[in-house]
Amino acid sequence: DELIEKKYLVQDENFILEVDTTQLVYDHRTNEYTSESIGLVFGSREAIDNTVKVYQELALNKKTIIFNPNTLVNKKLYHAMLSLGLPVKMYDSNNQTENRKELINWFKTTPNAILLNVQVFTTGFDCTDVEVIFLNKKTKSINLFLQMVGRGGRITDKIFKPSFRVIDMGNNNEDFGKWSDRRNWQGYFYDKEIKAVGVSQPAVVRT
Repeated sequence: DELIEKKYLVQDENFILEVDTTQLVYDHRTNEYTSESIGLVFGSREAIDNTVKVYQELALNKKTIIFNPNTLVNKKLYHAMLSLGLPVKMYDSNNQTENRKELINWFKTTPNAILLNVQVFTTGFDCTDVEVIFLNKKTKSINLFLQMVGRGGRITDKIFKPSFRVIDMGNNNEDFGKWSDRRNWQGYFYDKEIKAVGVSQPAVVRT
């Protein structure tokens, strides 16, 4: 929020869509939601059609990054958008149909480009004229949330960009608030429960 006030970052404009994420099942072993539950919430035909509809209503003709929950949803949404003639490309760990360097160049030089990905362009990717960040997923990580939305927060002299849009279809704002909200970082970094490690027990070894 301080960087926004000082004009080093752009203000976020939030659109929070009502999506029932209660069916998502979290697997603590993998720190991810199960593929089956992701398929139900984000990968059904109805969900894909709704995502395309929301894009057309809120992000049409704006440079957009869409973060999807897995490679299957990424691919389904790609084909749905491509069938409508939208300027879309995708990249993830499985569906690498594009050369990454060429894809990035295309995205940076195409004014209304849509880039679909699965946790690929979360950090270290700066395209300053991104106008829309579309969260078509739910995360339990505030770090990831801030990083994803932050892709749209860069100031630019390429276009007129007084703000950028955040479209949340995963109830992430419900858990973390808005990207620009003032946060109690003391609580995140220091107010943690410290557990005793107990008496050391060296492993039995022999040479």
